[in-house]
Amino acid sequence: MVVDKVMSADLGQQTDFVEKPVSPWQNIWLIAKREIHARLSQPSFRIMTLVMLAAVVGGVFLANHLMSGTNELRVGVLDEAATYPITTAAQAAGLNVVIQPVANLEAGSNALRNGELAAVVIGDPFTDPQVQVVTESVLNPQLNAMFQQIAQQATFAREITALGGDPLQVASDLAAAQVSITALNPPPVTDAGQLIVAMVMGVLLYLAMQVGGQYVAQGVVEEKASRVVEVLLSTVPPWHLMAGKIIGIGIVTLGQLFLVLGGAYIAAEFTGLMGETNLHLGATMIWSVIWALVGFVTFSVVMAALAARVSRQEEIGSVITPVVMLMLIPYFLGVSILPNDPTNQLAAVLSYIPLMAPMLMPIRVALGVATLPQLLLSLLISLAALPVLLWLATKVYQGAILHTGGRISMRDALTRAT
Repeated sequence: MVVDKVMSADLGQQTDFVEKPVSPWQNIWLIAKREIHARLSQPSFRIMTLVMLAAVVGGVFLANHLMSGTNELRVGVLDEAATYPITTAAQAAGLNVVIQPVANLEAGSNALRNGELAAVVIGDPFTDPQVQVVTESVLNPQLNAMFQQIAQQATFAREITALGGDPLQVASDLAAAQVSITALNPPPVTDAGQLIVAMVMGVLLYLAMQVGGQYVAQGVVEEKASRVVEVLLSTVPPWHLMAGKIIGIGIVTLGQLFLVLGGAYIAAEFTGLMGETNLHLGATMIWSVIWALVGFVTFSVVMAALAARVSRQEEIGSVITPVVMLMLIPYFLGVSILPNDPTNQLAAVLSYIPLMAPMLMPIRVALGVATLPQLLLSLLISLAALPVLLWLATKVYQGAILHTGGRISMRDALTRAT
């Protein structure tokens, strides 16, 4: 109940105080707004948000620059007849070789010194008795291997011609000769874009859930130590207070995460970084948002209940450390093991466990190994476990929040709540 002053519309005079009923959601939202204002007013939070956004967006542009330019090798040719054999050999070797005609050897040498070219080829490798390549210092190992292959092919072609054969026909037949391989259990094809997004997603989700949960724990103990909670609980039930705190901090923390993810998505679309990847960026982002919501609520209610058992900030670490350590298991699996082994069976099994799924499933989605039925089943299990977790956490919070002095045990907290 809250007390509102009712003013006379005609006389502009104050009348008697009347009480208006306040719904539970109004109480929760009032508490949530208080938490939102408290977090947003912190300069450190605003600075951290800008730093994370700049780091992720800048990382997207840097990755696009590196991926588009690192593998490009520019080769100058004095004879345009050399373009075909070099291009063919580069395609066979999987190299991104760009051919640039040069007027003469002097112009090519200047381009080598300026770093504009990696090598200059003199003459036509297929007609000259020896492949001649000029470089500034040391020839790129990939180009060296390619030119060695060209030299061998040129020698082979000349021998075939001397015997009266057709080198082009022989080369065509050799290119068509392939081994037919049938894999009973082929591994999923994972590209660089999927790996980058999976690792970044794992780090951001871990930070959001851990930092958000610690904010909740610190807020609970702060109110308890300052005795503010006693004033608040005189007007609102304990679960209103806990829910409002989690919602308020969740809006700020997840809002920060979604802002960073949105910036990364826009930057990736702008640069076209994900244009040649198997990653479904939009679907990955949507599932990441869903799992971030589920994961934040899951870990926050646990940390709120555990933090209510102590009365000093110095004791927070001792009660929430088991949860933080538990969060490290899916984090290390998702960031360290899954990128190298996307079909890892341990990670696949743990991705169905409520406290593990919020970090593992988004990473498996990014790597393309989580099917829609698996996602829905894991989400259903997590959502089914959430009401039980909420009920238990609320009981612990209710029984422990007004306790002062030393740490209260879980059993005593549950006993006091009943």
